[in-house]
Amino acid sequence: MLKTIKLFLPLVTISVLSACTTAPLSTTVSQQEQRDLALQTAIIQFTKQPNINFSKAFVDLNENHKNDAIVLLRDRNWCGSGGCTLLIFEKQHRKYKLISQSTVTDAPIYALNTYHQGWRDLAVYSRKRGFVRFKYDGQRYPSNPSILNIIQQFDERSATLLIGQ
Repeated sequence: MLKTIKLFLPLVTISVLSACTTAPLSTTVSQQEQRDLALQTAIIQFTKQPNINFSKAFVDLNENHKNDAIVLLRDRNWCGSGGCTLLIFEKQHRKYKLISQSTVTDAPIYALNTYHQGWRDLAVYSRKRGFVRFKYDGQRYPSNPSILNIIQQFDERSATLLIGQ
């Protein structure tokens, strides 16, 4: 009988120990969730508001194979009769850095197939005027679309819609 106990003791010990351990909880966060959280953090840092209404789009604006963020703040604190505030963030590592802020902007917003200073041009709607071309000047995009020339004969089919109505 002692022999039988000696044979089963290691098996019982292993069974008891394995029953006491639990599988680690899954804390995996998807890349999309990480991206959205990083953008949300950048928006809160800029607006100083934890809950704000906005539309967003992700697109590689500077051909570095990282999706930058275009954000149209649609919150009443960031909109007026001429439009809303547009923020453009550059993706840097796991964070978003604000590179441009524009007022009196409205949707729709399109990405064009042309570039200036290594950054993609945007077609932004300016209320009561039409679409204007946002060109990067080496530091930022224009701060006020209402003073830019409108795009004559803008063909939406030749651009990529980022943020719709």
